[in-house]
Amino acid sequence: MILVICILGDPTAAQKPLSYKDGVFELDRGNFHVAFVTFKRLAEQGDVRSQHDLAFMYMIGYVGKQDFEMGAKWLKKAANSGLAKAQYSLGELYETGRGVAHDKIKALQWYWTSSHMTHRAQRQILSRSKIEDLEHRMSAKEISRARVLACNWAKDVKGKFEIPKAIHSVCSSD
Repeated sequence: MILVICILGDPTAAQKPLSYKDGVFELDRGNFHVAFVTFKRLAEQGDVRSQHDLAFMYMIGYVGKQDFEMGAKWLKKAANSGLAKAQYSLGELYETGRGVAHDKIKALQWYWTSSHMTHRAQRQILSRSKIEDLEHRMSAKEISRARVLACNWAKDVKGKFEIPKAIHSVCSSD
């Protein structure tokens, strides 16, 4: 019996629910296929961090060819769930046109949203840098449209998760 358990492993391990940490562990070990399957299963269940990491696995091509469209699909889900780093990354996709149509208004919308949703100073600085760069290449009308999109997003998700007061104060002045 002990030999069977040693060979087959812990029989309860297969029944253990997956966690985001399991995916990260497998990714760190270089078990890309296992990490991909773990993140995909969790992402489909609504785990926002897994949606983000799954998006990057698609875009980097860890288990097959690079697929920016699938990456964008999962980043959109994570961004719409309030994950600031996904919002920033989605802004980059819109700015470059990778996996989505090139759209500097949507890029600015997501950079602006990310800068207000994050609690991390480094991401705020990166987002604000992108915002300044894009705004120099946009008209006042385009900038205004991006702000309206960001404010509409904040209004649409209000109550689903915590939205920082900074967004509400900026949007309420419209």
